[in-house]
Amino acid sequence: MKESRHGIPFGIYSCGRSISNSESEKASLLESELGLSRAEVTLGTGEPSLYGHLVGFNDLFFTKEEFNRTCNFIATATECGGIPISVSVASGKYTSSGIALAKALGASDIRVY
Repeated sequence: MKESRHGIPFGIYSCGRSISNSESEKASLLESELGLSRAEVTLGTGEPSLYGHLVGFNDLFFTKEEFNRTCNFIATATECGGIPISVSVASGKYTSSGIALAKALGASDIRVY
């Protein structure tokens, strides 16, 4: 990335999985290291089994682990309070549980796709 972006806000879109080991490292990386103005994380739904269906995971244990990792990332990033965290949820049967969980995790904005 360029050191200067000519005043253009820069954000990131993610599924919540990141390059560092701890959730707090991931969250602080967003603002301090990358200088982002916002982040959007795709949660998809509020239920692990439906999350696996959305992202194509067949192994329920792995699905729950990845779902929990994404939820932890969202919660930690919103608690850090540095940048706004938007959460994307899928439409249809996924929407209501996804919106409820995103609100509980502290999302500043929720987008339904």
